[in-house]
Amino acid sequence: MPPPAQQALEYAREIARALATAPGGLDLSSVIVHGSVGFGDYVAGRSDLDVLIVGEVSADGVAEVADSICAVPAAAGLEGLECSLVSHHDIASLEPLRPFRLHVNLQGETRRVVPGDGHAGDEDLTLHYAVARTCGITIWGTPADEVFPPQPHALVTRALLSELHWAAEKAEPCYAVLNAARAWAFAHEGAMLSKLGGWMWARRHDGPAHLLDLALANYLAPQSDTVQWPALQGDIDSFLDTVSTSLQVKAERS
Repeated sequence: MPPPAQQALEYAREIARALATAPGGLDLSSVIVHGSVGFGDYVAGRSDLDVLIVGEVSADGVAEVADSICAVPAAAGLEGLECSLVSHHDIASLEPLRPFRLHVNLQGETRRVVPGDGHAGDEDLTLHYAVARTCGITIWGTPADEVFPPQPHALVTRALLSELHWAAEKAEPCYAVLNAARAWAFAHEGAMLSKLGGWMWARRHDGPAHLLDLALANYLAPQSDTVQWPALQGDIDSFLDTVSTSLQVKAERS
């Protein structure tokens, strides 16, 4: 594992150590790293660290748990931390909007803490669970493949469609294209891939090479020239429409 990814993983271990003795009454079961570090595709200065914490805590204790997470010094070169605390009961729920105890998102000096109590739920957790089961690195407690059951294809497809629509409106073009590529792979093969894995799959299956290669270059080198993107918006929209159609066909068959 490259040194920046090792630093991100050690940061996650420090979070786990802090949580093991955190105030707030957290009964810690597992701490699992997923996303780019789990896939082995971590890019310093671009990738977030994705962490799922499994445990039981009361609604009164989540603020202290959040403080314990935020107090751990971040790894150098880390773009951000996306961390969710879920209970075993939350994981077992098959509602499209998945319940959770706590979300903590850190980017630079920006701290976003979302308690789960009273929240409608988070559809993205379906994808987090599916990815964690595929490539999760367990750094505390019960292994990921014992914690997260296989996720129903209908829920994964629905979550990927939502992510695709969000990316089309709000994400950088490189994210929209690479996210679409990995969603396309799932639509056809049921495979959970990273952004880089999605690029490779789409290139092998006659995806739009000019879009995919530009997206990959921009993802790996965020400061690279992106002047071409506005002129390619029509091509991006067409590719996302193709992927959306493939996902909708899969949803109808699920």
